[in-house]
Amino acid sequence: ADATKAGDALQARRQRLLDQREAAMRKLQRVGALPQRELAAYAELGADRLVELLAKCHADRAKFAHVNRKALDQYVAFADQRSGLLDRQRELDAGATAIARLLSTLDAKKDEAIERTFRGVSKHFADVFSELVPGGEARLVMVRRPAPDVGAESQSSASTSAGAFAGVRVSVTFPGAAEGATAVEMAQLSGGQKALVALAQIFAIQRCDPAPFYLFDEIDAALDATHRAAVAALV
Repeated sequence: ADATKAGDALQARRQRLLDQREAAMRKLQRVGALPQRELAAYAELGADRLVELLAKCHADRAKFAHVNRKALDQYVAFADQRSGLLDRQRELDAGATAIARLLSTLDAKKDEAIERTFRGVSKHFADVFSELVPGGEARLVMVRRPAPDVGAESQSSASTSAGAFAGVRVSVTFPGAAEGATAVEMAQLSGGQKALVALAQIFAIQRCDPAPFYLFDEIDAALDATHRAAVAALV
């Protein structure tokens, strides 16, 4: 019976040692292969000395306990996020450049259409005015915006979208004016003369782009008989 108990004890101890050996092997596998030079440096040290050195290594490692162990993973994640944001920025910059190029093209086409329409209306305006007022002259003058300063650092989007034109100015000369007299502006005209200019503009636009109908209300109220007859002939 005593021999049986002793054999069981030896068997249990053997099993514990095997378990410890397996645990040590797993730890070594996690550590990885060690260089032969390192193994040779500690091969002749005793177990007590190795345990002492291991304790010192643990103490040195404890000094860095406050260091964020997830810093590397966080750095990788933030680096990937930064790379994605930079790619998105490049896409947005490319889109903004394309939009700016499109706006520039549309502004150029718009200005070209305005100038083409203005030339047609201006020509018909001069013709119609000469028919309404024989011997008179009239012309439309395109008022352009002043050119931006070359040295300006930036321009607002509002000024860019406003276009190159500020408006249209009307300059007329009625018969009977002194020879060499300059053309007058709208503010200097009488009520009847302003009515004739307005009618000339309407008829000029009608010749360029006719509308289905026009509704006039007492347009000849401020006109004399001669000019009334000229308006009636055009109507």
